[in-house]
Amino acid sequence: RAKKIEAQLLLVGPVQDEPYAAGMRAAAEEGGIEDSIIWHGFTAEVAPLFRVADVYALVSKNEGMPSALVEAMASSLPVVVSRISGIEDIVEEGASGFLVEDRAAVVAQALENLIREPILAKDFGAKGRHLVEERLSLGVVAHAYKRLFELATSGGDAADASLF
Repeated sequence: RAKKIEAQLLLVGPVQDEPYAAGMRAAAEEGGIEDSIIWHGFTAEVAPLFRVADVYALVSKNEGMPSALVEAMASSLPVVVSRISGIEDIVEEGASGFLVEDRAAVVAQALENLIREPILAKDFGAKGRHLVEERLSLGVVAHAYKRLFELATSGGDAADASLF
């Protein structure tokens, strides 16, 4: 609000740490932004949420390769994500999204850039969708699994079946 950005935050997923969530709610109230946050909770139907979103953010200390990130990219959303293994394999910094440190100021700046620059956001979203189609489509993944099984049964190195 101080930067004159009108935005709404949609938090999706189950609460796994109630004291942490309570602290987040208290901080939102203290900052006077509780009316700008929707605490959605768990849903198996994320597609409608992606359709109304402008940016997808995933800031975490450990994830692997989250399917929600892949789904967001497939939905042409620009992304702001943590710089951690797995995520770094599918997001190209400055091309399909921003890879950030998990510091509030850094995350906020990346989000602000995408909100203030809709052409950049659209370009990131298009590139992200292309990357998912190119690297993670059903055909590509099925081929990698087939190769993995062939290598496993022939005594080869399973790393040779990697997607990346």
